[in-house]
Amino acid sequence: MHFIALDNVSRAKPEIGADQLAWLKKRSSAFFQVRTNRRVHASPLFDLRPDWEWFTSDGDDVMNALSPYDNVTVL
Repeated sequence: MHFIALDNVSRAKPEIGADQLAWLKKRSSAFFQVRTNRRVHASPLFDLRPDWEWFTSDGDDVMNALSPYDNVTVL
């Protein structure tokens, strides 16, 4: 089991950013196996309340980076 934490609040806007996304892609390929069935169970990186800045502007990029892998859960 591997846990990956990303920071979407420390930048000037609510986003993961290119550096963390590149790191995520590199680490994911080292730990996860390529999928046979997509199993991303939750997606809190969507635009819940953009007017309150409860969103991650590049959340779709994070989900796309994880989608090739099997047994991935996002909390």
